[in-house]
Amino acid sequence: MSAQKNTFRPRFSKSNWVLGALLLAVVFFLGTLIGGQTQIGSAQDNDIQNFLAPIGQLYNIIVDSFYGDPGDPEALDAALEAIMESLNDRHSVYIEPEIFAITSSDLSGELQGIGARVSTDEESGDVRIVSVLNGTPAQDAGLRSGDIFRVVDGIDVSTLNQSELVLKVRGLAGTTVNLTMQRGEDLIDFVVKRARIIIPSVESELLDNDIGYLKLQDFSSIAVDQLDDALTQLNARLLNALVLDLRDNPGGLLQSALDITSMFLEPGEVILYEVFADGEEEVFRADGNYAGLNIPIVILVNENSASASELFAAALQENEVATIIGEVTYGKGSVQTQHLLNNGGGVRVTIAEWLTPQRNSIEGSGIQPDIFVEMDETAPLDETAADVQLDAALDYLAKLLRKAA
Repeated sequence: MSAQKNTFRPRFSKSNWVLGALLLAVVFFLGTLIGGQTQIGSAQDNDIQNFLAPIGQLYNIIVDSFYGDPGDPEALDAALEAIMESLNDRHSVYIEPEIFAITSSDLSGELQGIGARVSTDEESGDVRIVSVLNGTPAQDAGLRSGDIFRVVDGIDVSTLNQSELVLKVRGLAGTTVNLTMQRGEDLIDFVVKRARIIIPSVESELLDNDIGYLKLQDFSSIAVDQLDDALTQLNARLLNALVLDLRDNPGGLLQSALDITSMFLEPGEVILYEVFADGEEEVFRADGNYAGLNIPIVILVNENSASASELFAAALQENEVATIIGEVTYGKGSVQTQHLLNNGGGVRVTIAEWLTPQRNSIEGSGIQPDIFVEMDETAPLDETAADVQLDAALDYLAKLLRKAA
C-alpha cells in the first residue's frame, strides 16, 4: 500500500553509472540513518561517516584499478537492488526503470496493453490471468481467467517473473502481441491488438432481491469517484443488502483506501493505526464521507486480497459493519512510500506498520474470514462453474433478510 509518491532527483552524470550507484547508496543510507533530521550531532555524524566510508573506498578502487568499462546500466540496477535486499523486507524493493513506469501508471487508472489482470501461482511460479476486463482486446481475442502465459512474441516466458512478463505483454496502443497460452492441457495461440485502456476500478450489478454487488478491482486514484457513481446507480439506500467483492484486489493508494472506507463507517470510527519505527503512531478515523448505508454487508476475499483491501475489510469487520466470507487474505500490513530515482527507476520503502481498529497486526498472517469458503481451484478454467463464494454470500444474506422480515 503506497502512502504517497515522492520525487527524488540526485544530480550526477548519467554516463557514470558506478558513481551514480554509489552516490544513490550514500543518499539513501543518509536518509535512513538521519531519519529526516536537518541537523545531527557530531557523534552521530562520525558514525555515519564511518558507516559510509567503505562505499567511498570501493568507488576509489573501481576508478583506479578496474580493468574494463564500469559504464553498464545493469551495474546501477544491481547495486540498488543489493541495497534494498539488505533491508530484509519483502515490501521494500528497487524497481527497474521500465517496470517502474508500468507499476506507477497502474494506479492512475489507465494503461496501454491487452486488458487482463494477472497473478503468480506461488507453488508453480506460473503467471496466469486472474480476470479479463470487459470490452478490452484480451476479451475480444478470447483470453480467459485461468489461462497461463507460455510464449510471448516467440519467447518462452515460463521462467520470467510477473513484472518481467507484464513488460513484454504491454506495449503501445495499436501494436500486436502474439501469445501462446496454456488452458488446461492445451496450448492455444492468440494475436492480440493492444489498446489504451481505462481500468475500471469498480464494477456494479443489481442482483435478485435488491441485493447490490460491487466488485472493487483496486484502490487507484479514480476508485473513489467510480465507487460513488456505482452506489448512486444502484440507488444504494434502497438496497436490501450489499456484496463488496475484494477478491484478487491487490490494494493501491492509502488515501484512496481511507476515502472509500470512510463511505462505510460513521464519522470518527477508527480505520487503522499507523505505527512507526520510533514507536510513534497516528490514528486514522472515518472522515465524515459516510454514505449512510444501514443494511447487511458482506465482503468477499481470497488469498490475493492484499494491502489496502485488507485495511478496508478489517476496518468494516472490526467495526461490526460487514461480515467477511471467503479465504484468508494475503497478509500485507505495512505502508510504503514510493520514490522516483534519477535513472527512471524507483524504490518502494516501508515506513510503518498498520494495525486494525482492534490493534491487530495482519503482516504475514492475513485476515481470517468470519465464514470460510474455499474456491474450487479448477473454477477459472470453466466459465460455467458456480461461484461458490458469491453463492455463500447470497445465502447468508437471504437468511438475514428472512429473519428481519
